[in-house]
Amino acid sequence: MMAAFKVINQYWLISITLICSKILPISSETFHTRLSPSYFSQKLGKIGTKLIINGIDSHYRSFFARVQHLTTPGFCGAAILDSRFLITSANCVHSVKPQDIHIEIGDFSLQDVQMTIYDVQDIFIAPGFNLNNTPINDLAMIKTEEPIPDAHQISIGICDEEDYDMINYQKSVFGCCGMGSTNKDPFIKLIPQVLKEMHFRGTPMDESNPERFLPCREDNICTRPMIDGGSICNLDHGGPLYKFRCGSFEPECLYGVASYSKRKADRHFQTCNTGSFFTNLMYFHEWIALTFLQNSF
Repeated sequence: MMAAFKVINQYWLISITLICSKILPISSETFHTRLSPSYFSQKLGKIGTKLIINGIDSHYRSFFARVQHLTTPGFCGAAILDSRFLITSANCVHSVKPQDIHIEIGDFSLQDVQMTIYDVQDIFIAPGFNLNNTPINDLAMIKTEEPIPDAHQISIGICDEEDYDMINYQKSVFGCCGMGSTNKDPFIKLIPQVLKEMHFRGTPMDESNPERFLPCREDNICTRPMIDGGSICNLDHGGPLYKFRCGSFEPECLYGVASYSKRKADRHFQTCNTGSFFTNLMYFHEWIALTFLQNSF
């Protein structure tokens, strides 16, 4: 068995031990058909091509939406929560009015995506938001002018309290999708033609500074990439971070939204070569629920 494991792609070896809180029995047939590098390539695409940053081509993520800025160049990601509400990062929308953005929904895993566009009625910024090099309370909700049809089929729910258990948090595999720059150079943005995805696992420490590890902030989810060099980057902010169903790469529930990434101090020409940080939705559970309650009319 150990000899067989040596031929498995390192990514798969890590993933299968982290997806579930317990290791499931693996049959010989499953081992050869589902865990082989060829299966990985067929299902998830080739590693190392034009990506989020060293990520993979994403499957269709029905809940992913794009927030398009109309008065200035740029966009960011968001997740559909129900027929009227989406969730994103505050640093995406804090300086704009509802009429300055619109929402784009469609199958972004296709190059010839057919998008449906929705106007925005209102924007809600989480209390205590502070935009700096490491944004604080980086969360916002968006309400559309018109309901999104069949939202119950394409939306994603927020993970419950049990899903945020610290032990599961460190063992779980998370996905984040987006259409941000695939280039680490802050002066040259390369926008992919299709949706990209990166896989992460949680860590209780902020490891962005190699000389000093600090506990992860309460409003953050700190992560490590499952693929070396992977991270979120320019224009990925607001994108959904989701927990996978046990034993699969099918999203189960929404865990966070992309907030920011950091760079190593000795690589000044790169801005996205180390830690990826996400806003912790459980930390804002009461605010999210209250925003729904006060504005669902």
